[in-house]
Amino acid sequence: MNLKIKLYSDYENQFSAGGNDALIDSLFGTEDFRTGTWQGYSNTDLHAVVDLGKDPLISNVKISFLRDQRSWIFLPRDLKIFTSLDGVNYKKYKNWTFNPPTNTGEIKIETLAFSKSAKARYIKVIAKKYGNLPKWHLGAPYDGKSWLFVDEIEIK
Repeated sequence: MNLKIKLYSDYENQFSAGGNDALIDSLFGTEDFRTGTWQGYSNTDLHAVVDLGKDPLISNVKISFLRDQRSWIFLPRDLKIFTSLDGVNYKKYKNWTFNPPTNTGEIKIETLAFSKSAKARYIKVIAKKYGNLPKWHLGAPYDGKSWLFVDEIEIK
């Protein structure tokens, strides 16, 4: 597929993962966010639309997030995926709500895969960042805000 992506939210320059196409470049992030393969968002949610270039029948959408809470990187609150044939009228493909964070030092890549057939040219992805750090986090007394780190959006 000849994918294109339009980002409606701004990633932080120091965590660009190579720029606007980072979420569809087939380069996968590791558990170390410092490798430069994750796209990081600090004061905004992720809002992106992937253009497949034609109207294929899709069967699976995957997206990965990083959790490294000691580095203030949290999983999103929720994820919404929509499909469209024309880029204007969207239908719900999948809604996903993440469990509230627990106090853990475990670093984890969370890859969500949703299997559902749909005819679509455009895939809209909206991931809501967690927001203020939980009360148990060391950064909470300083009004700390969480980061959202995203990697590949895969569509089959």
